[in-house]
Amino acid sequence: MREVLKSDLVYNQLREAIRSGKMKPDERLACESRLSEDFKVARNTVRKALERLENERLVVKINGKGTFIAENIRGETGCFMAITDAESPLVSPAQYIYPGLQKRLADTGIRLEHCSIQFIQNLSVKDAYEMFRKNSVLGIFLFANSFTGNEPILSMLKAADLPVVIPHARSGDREIVDFAIMQTDERLAFGDGIRYLASQRHQKVATIFNAPLAVSHRDFSLGDYYEFLRLNGLDNSPVLTKFPENSRQHIGLAVKELMLGPKPPTAIACFSDFYAIHVYDALKELNIRIPEQVAVMGFCGYPGSVFMSPPLSTVDMMYENIGHMAAELMLNSDNWFGKERPVTVITPHKVVARKSTEVAMFQRDTLSGSPYAREYLSNNKVTQAFSL
Repeated sequence: MREVLKSDLVYNQLREAIRSGKMKPDERLACESRLSEDFKVARNTVRKALERLENERLVVKINGKGTFIAENIRGETGCFMAITDAESPLVSPAQYIYPGLQKRLADTGIRLEHCSIQFIQNLSVKDAYEMFRKNSVLGIFLFANSFTGNEPILSMLKAADLPVVIPHARSGDREIVDFAIMQTDERLAFGDGIRYLASQRHQKVATIFNAPLAVSHRDFSLGDYYEFLRLNGLDNSPVLTKFPENSRQHIGLAVKELMLGPKPPTAIACFSDFYAIHVYDALKELNIRIPEQVAVMGFCGYPGSVFMSPPLSTVDMMYENIGHMAAELMLNSDNWFGKERPVTVITPHKVVARKSTEVAMFQRDTLSGSPYAREYLSNNKVTQAFSL
């Protein structure tokens, strides 16, 4: 092996250890003779590799003390920037991805600054470019999705000529943006939740999706979803699918239609954990027990779902892990930034089974014949839409 290749090998391995966080800021490297032994190369080869790392400001050589990992491996003033919606609601995944991103970058000694989309879009493209340059922004995490291509932030970031990672993109975003994107296969993930309910012997699984104006529901068209239910041995009657607005009132009405209707389900799959919160409230009002009379499955992995009563089963998008993965993607941007083909990363998910879907004793054919439904109907005025 030629000497130059040996030097590259030492450089690449040390560089990867530094940028991955295996070697921490201010940590002292072994002396040249020890590194020479470890890599089985000449000291001059090690010296050349260390000079390259010093030129890139990844290490600092202090006379009489040794060579140390730089405090900020992107340079003394370099940083990354997270751009989010200043009005981001509690249900936004950005709230739960950000901590994982921040933690991973902190482990490597890199600063993470924060700025709102609203602030940046009030700047001109030139002023935004100057802001990034003056603050030594070396990469950007954009917390936005469902792009049309007309968003001002996209042209601003394109002009900045910096690596951009979108940690939580939607399925159609790849056709709009050419930044690095990360996305969950929502169709597969939601389907895994339904398949889990089917494995628990549920046949009548109701679904509470988002509002009906949505083009797709967790990347299912309605026709595809009904066929998916059929293929998994589940009742695919449209009366078991509801499309309420995300509010306690509307979701509550949808639950009553389901549970007091002609085909009361033994399980309810929710568009998100936040929908499931309102489903719990509606079932409590109906005196229907979870999971003894109906199981409930959430979707997304909201951290508070474990504290619901009973704890909510959910398809966990593993948001903190997405933040960690986004940081790793940015740390390795040299491998993809500026390349012809943009990077797309599919993030993992997992079904988390808790008490809300424990195998229950379903001893009634229809809810209308149960004492719980009779008691509710006798004590409450039910509109025609809910009549049995």
